[in-house]
Amino acid sequence: SVAGIEGWPRTTRVHTHTHVLDIASRQMSLNYPPGEYYSYTNTGYNLQAVLVERVSGMSFAEFSKKRIFEPLGMEKTQWRDDFTRIVADRAIAYRSGRDGGWSMLMPFENVHGNGGLLTTVGDLLRFTHNLDTGELGGARFIEEMHRQGILNSGRTISYASGLFIGEYKGIREVQHSGATAAYRGFLTRFPDQGIAVAVMCNASSGNSAGLAHSVADLFLGDAITEPGPPSPPTAVAMSPERLAGLAGGYRITGGARQGTLFTVAAEEDRLQAAGTELFPVGEGRFRSARGTVLQFDDTPMDEGPGGGYPEPGVRQYPHGAGSTLRSHRSPPARVHGRVPERRGGSGLHVRRGGGRADCEGPMGRGRAARSPIPRCLPGRRDDLDLPPGRLGGDHGAHPEPEQGVGSEVQKEVAG
Repeated sequence: SVAGIEGWPRTTRVHTHTHVLDIASRQMSLNYPPGEYYSYTNTGYNLQAVLVERVSGMSFAEFSKKRIFEPLGMEKTQWRDDFTRIVADRAIAYRSGRDGGWSMLMPFENVHGNGGLLTTVGDLLRFTHNLDTGELGGARFIEEMHRQGILNSGRTISYASGLFIGEYKGIREVQHSGATAAYRGFLTRFPDQGIAVAVMCNASSGNSAGLAHSVADLFLGDAITEPGPPSPPTAVAMSPERLAGLAGGYRITGGARQGTLFTVAAEEDRLQAAGTELFPVGEGRFRSARGTVLQFDDTPMDEGPGGGYPEPGVRQYPHGAGSTLRSHRSPPARVHGRVPERRGGSGLHVRRGGGRADCEGPMGRGRAARSPIPRCLPGRRDDLDLPPGRLGGDHGAHPEPEQGVGSEVQKEVAG
């Protein structure tokens, strides 16, 4: 995320809609032409919440309460627009550690609309029941919510308006999952059978989608015409050294997002990429809490067969010495840095805007960090792990003369 690149990944400060607007206003280009691809966007939902507030003259929380929650009888549902508010019967979210113990992992932030709904399985079922009846909103509104997107190529995607439309074991399914901090949730509905299942977990390892489908299987019975996908493999132990060796930059090597660059960090007994925890299930194989399994290949791209993309999976970006470093600046992320122009380099210097401290650190294969660019404190050196490419992703980073950036940062930190 841009916030993470800027030095504030989720859980490191109290993000608000003001931060969302600030980040969105600094973006200088789109990730791709509208309609060419599909990608899920939290920012879009954040902006929608802000628009509702400006048009209605009410807070999004108040608007939702009066127009949705109260009419549907969702008495135990509210937005987490103030994370310090005490909420009766709220479940704390936990994640497990390598030693078998547990620690809290909570979303200490006030951003909502993209997520942050405090609710119960009963209220979720009341909400999804209305998507069948249309008592609130009417038939036209319900139809629009279920209308799937169509790309410029003419291909219909599975995403509609806050709903995924598809099939499960040959049965039409309408569903959506969610994950924030260590919370996991899944809400699914089978309209033709009149069956809906809601599952909520307060553990990061909880497979809410798998649990919901297991419950649905008990009620779908003879309606099932196709075998379902195999159950996600169980997590296995992996040494910290091996996990650290897998940390670094990767490109997706197959599918619609082939070539997409992302960063993986090692954390305790798992990997983390873009806020998603990945648990080891075999040598080089990791699964997310939602059941998606990725195959990691830590052989650098240009050392693989023909230097191209191997079988679908993710392939590590090289971090070799002797590369050409060039200075870049990224106004959207308020970051200045020296980035390898082609291959990985032996050093990365980052200077942040917005009054943040400067920092310096090596960039090398196998360096583990909690986030691509962790917070820097005055007088402290941080290990950074940023893959080659433009700072801030495809958000308008600009090359600039190299002179002065690295030496200036090094001097300020060392002093």
